Amino acid sequence: IWHVSSGVCERTLTGHRGWVWSLVLLDDGRVCSGSYDTTIKIWHVSSGVCERTLTGHECGVRPLVLLGDGRLCSGSGDKTIKIWHVSSGVCERTLTGHECGVRPLVLLGDGRLCSGSGDKTIKIWHVSSGVCERTLTGHECGVRPLVLLGDGRLCSGSGDKTIKIWHVSSGVCERTLTGHE
Repeated sequence: IWHVSSGVCERTLTGHRGWVWSLVLLDDGRVCSGSYDTTIKIWHVSSGVCERTLTGHECGVRPLVLLGDGRLCSGSGDKTIKIWHVSSGVCERTLTGHECGVRPLVLLGDGRLCSGSGDKTIKIWHVSSGVCERTLTGHECGVRPLVLLGDGRLCSGSGDKTIKIWHVSSGVCERTLTGHE
């Protein structure tokens, strides 16, 4: 935990047995960390205490996203997305459908979830039902970053050296940006 103004490290949270790949801040100020060790840890920042460890993924936990209702979504190299009730530590739902590990997750303004994967696709999920509503295809390599634009369109980056801009409702790729080598 860093003091931004001074650059001083105030506390180091230890307990994972693998790389820490993701962090997300909960509404109450606690921090969740996802790790290569297949776990998610929930930390009380001021004390440095790990309050809970969430287990259930079979491979490393990569992205974490907080839903509007306070539940936590995690993506993993095990090709799944899990929806967690943070207070109880219970996995409420597992979303399956990707053929490779899940890399980025992004929450849409209407509460749906987008996931990118090494399988070159982006999936749009209805979180409550667990249904994949749409699969966006067009990248030639795995999808790495996803970002939601202010107008509701989605941008994806890929190992194919492109950025694609998607109209989420129709699933149409509106534009492919090239130029990276």
